[in-house]
Amino acid sequence: MANARARRNFLSKIRVNGVSLSSINEIKGVCRAYQSLLSESGDWRPSINGLNFKELGEGLASSLEVMFSEEEIFATLNSCCGYKAPGPDGFTMAFWLFCWDVVKSEILGLFREFSLHGTFQRSLNSTFLLLIPKKEGVEDL
Repeated sequence: MANARARRNFLSKIRVNGVSLSSINEIKGVCRAYQSLLSESGDWRPSINGLNFKELGEGLASSLEVMFSEEEIFATLNSCCGYKAPGPDGFTMAFWLFCWDVVKSEILGLFREFSLHGTFQRSLNSTFLLLIPKKEGVEDL
C-alpha cells in the first residue's frame, strides 16, 4: 500500500516558470532552493530588551518547574483534534490516544527527560517538506 502511494506521488519532472526539469539533480536543486527559503539561519533573533513584562511571584514561578503529570499530559492529548493531518511520524492524535496504554511509558519518559534537562532531542523539532501532487500528472510548481 505504501509503495503504491509512493509511486503515485512520485514527481518524475516538474516545471518551474515554464522550464521542464526532469533530472534528479535539477529537482534536488529546486528542493534546496525551497528549503533555503523556508529555513531559518538562526543568526538573527528579535531582541526583547526594553520590553516591560509582568513579573511572576515566587510561587507561580516555581509552579512552572513542576513535572508534568500523567493526567495533565493525557488531558492535553485528549483536547487535541484527533483526526487532523498526521505529524511527521505519520500518526494522528487519535492514534496516540487509542494506543495510550502501549505508548504511555515512552511519552511520560519524554516529558520526564524534558523536565530534568530542559531540552528535547533536536529531531523532535524537525519538519519535513514533501511535494504531493493533488492530481495525477501535475508538473507545474
